[in-house]
Amino acid sequence: MMRKITSGIASPEAPVHLDENWMTYVSTSTGIIGLLQLKEKSVSTLCKTPAPNGLAFRKDKTLWIADATGKLFCATLNGKCDLVTDGGQETPFLLPNDLCFGPDGYLYMTDSGILYQVLQQTAPQRVSQLPFNGKLYKIDPQTGKCLVLDTGLKLANGIAFDSTGNYLYVAETITGNIYRYKMGSFKREYFSNVLIHPSSNKDKVIGPDGMAVSASGELCVAVVGQGDVVVLSNTGAIIHRYEVGGTHPTNLAFDRYGKNRMYITEASTCSIIEMNVPLIGQPLYG
Repeated sequence: MMRKITSGIASPEAPVHLDENWMTYVSTSTGIIGLLQLKEKSVSTLCKTPAPNGLAFRKDKTLWIADATGKLFCATLNGKCDLVTDGGQETPFLLPNDLCFGPDGYLYMTDSGILYQVLQQTAPQRVSQLPFNGKLYKIDPQTGKCLVLDTGLKLANGIAFDSTGNYLYVAETITGNIYRYKMGSFKREYFSNVLIHPSSNKDKVIGPDGMAVSASGELCVAVVGQGDVVVLSNTGAIIHRYEVGGTHPTNLAFDRYGKNRMYITEASTCSIIEMNVPLIGQPLYG
């Protein structure tokens, strides 16, 4: 079963299930980090940044915000929002995309590898030709110090740890590839490709966006432009495709309390969707 739980959200992204009554999300084009009351289906603004793109929730009840204008923010649930870092002179951010905490307590973040203004001004059929230099960062949340783990990704996007905490998955939107990195060595390995037609990315943007991992090890990938959530086994095989009723699912999150449910942000319908699935979510680090 699938149903919209709210609509009217411009460019929705980054759903995070906070507790039984609340979830948060971002609206990149309006700068809003929003709160959704799940029972009443009412929305309110927690805080704003220039172009929020990704969210990660920490156990100290802070929200970490990857902002597409080249910044990382940290916000409390009472709305106080502070700049953490812009990457610094040696490792400056271009377009922070998505982020998650690892089992080691560090924050891991993708940077799409192009200036946000350039991406916004480029026609969809020309996006694949842009000179992306996407990066994977490891960030110390205490000091804001940044370490670049990988470069050369073609629009680095979604990010998630596997169910063992031994591997980190990263989505590359332009190619449709999902890569994985072994903790410690962080050497890039090909894991899977989620595109139905791999050559279709020449005229428009179709590719993996946000991701989430189930407790049993499946990787669920929102595929923007393809209109589905692809479920991959822990060996990279495609198990299932869930159509979401729109063309641009951007991200997803599992129910935080072990229910067979995921929440999906869908940009073409400006909505957040609740979908029943035969999976439960892997508890997140942080």
